[in-house]
Amino acid sequence: MKKTIAALMAVMLILSIAACGKKTVNTVDTTEASEVETTALVEESSTEEESTTEEETTEEETTDKKDESETEEESTEDDEEEDEEESSEEETEVDLGVYANDPDAYFENGVIFKKTVSKDKKGEKTESITLLKYPKDKGDKEYYIPQGTKYVEHNAFSGVSNLEKLYVPSTVEHLGENDEGFVMSGLFNGCSKLKTVQVEKANKHYASTDDGLLICRDRNDGIVIYLPGRRELVYRIPDSVETIEFYGNSRLERIRLGANVRSLMVDNCPSLNAFVGKNDKGYYTKDNCLFKKWVADGVNALIYYPQGKRNAKYSVPDGTTGLYGALEFTSDSAFNSNPYIKEITLPDSLTFIGCGAFKNCTKLEKIKFPETLEYIGDSAFRGCTSLKTITLYPGLKSLGYYDGPSSYALLKSSITDIYFMGMTKQWESIVNSDPPAKIPKSVTVHCMDSDEHFARNDDIFLT
Repeated sequence: MKKTIAALMAVMLILSIAACGKKTVNTVDTTEASEVETTALVEESSTEEESTTEEETTEEETTDKKDESETEEESTEDDEEEDEEESSEEETEVDLGVYANDPDAYFENGVIFKKTVSKDKKGEKTESITLLKYPKDKGDKEYYIPQGTKYVEHNAFSGVSNLEKLYVPSTVEHLGENDEGFVMSGLFNGCSKLKTVQVEKANKHYASTDDGLLICRDRNDGIVIYLPGRRELVYRIPDSVETIEFYGNSRLERIRLGANVRSLMVDNCPSLNAFVGKNDKGYYTKDNCLFKKWVADGVNALIYYPQGKRNAKYSVPDGTTGLYGALEFTSDSAFNSNPYIKEITLPDSLTFIGCGAFKNCTKLEKIKFPETLEYIGDSAFRGCTSLKTITLYPGLKSLGYYDGPSSYALLKSSITDIYFMGMTKQWESIVNSDPPAKIPKSVTVHCMDSDEHFARNDDIFLT
């Protein structure tokens, strides 16, 4: 019995030890698992940290690259600015041109000015500022002439390609005018984008129309200057305007006369093909050409044959007594610079041809002159490169006039032969009139009594 009990106790002890062993093993496994999990977590954490570190490193690198890029851009911009400044300085030096040695010339915002100090009648010093030159390639669309500027040179803005609007202060007294007070067309010559001139209301000498045109208040009867950058195809001269000048506009095609316009000048408007209307100031239109009557003087003149009119032949209407030619203004005249006209027939009523009447009509080949013609103005055929022969009559009294001691009707023409339908003495009388005519050596004159090759035929009469 005792042995049995002892055996049972031994078995229980073994089982107990076994149980304990199992518990120990389980505890170890659990610990190991916990350690594994912890290790995994640490590794994940480490991985995340590494990932984060890598991302941060990448971000830092990206940031550094951006900073480097921005630094490079800033450096590039600085370099460009320096280059521009250097370029500007170089351009400034070049643009100074003829004013480089003038101690009174100076730059203000890239524009050349000159300050002059003089004494008035009381002996007091006065300063006057002149705008000498606005750079042709200056990029500004608007420009304010500085307050205090008194004079603007006649070619100050010539050829400026970007300027669209010009502001004129109250102090400006002379805006592109010569000593006689005539407005110089060259002031805005080549300003292809200039649409508006705004004059300060306090200015006593200039003003602006409601649509931005320049008015010269106290000169040339308040002349209005139509700007070269205007975009209208048709312009109706307002009834309030009496004197107007159109110069250098390449877009304008048609001009409608205002009721009160009594002086109108046009030059270098290559698209202009028609004048329309009439008024009681003597102007009227016919065949899209502009005419004017001076009833008291018995004059009925063709003023303008449009530069853009494309007819190859034109017969001046009967009753016309003359072709307009510029006297004070040497740029505008009857047929000036028409590139299409080839043949012109003048009526028997015509007695005079103004200065530069056919100037720069490069395709003009034939002109039929009437026997009634008495006067041909200076430079009448200047630049007519296709006109080689003309026929004239004994009724002619002067071959050129209004130009000093000698007259130059044939100045810079391409005429090589003149067929004179009269005798040599009659021709000499014309040439030696007052003022005497200058006949180039390149011109051969054929008189009826001295040239055996002289022939009275249709070809001569049409040339």
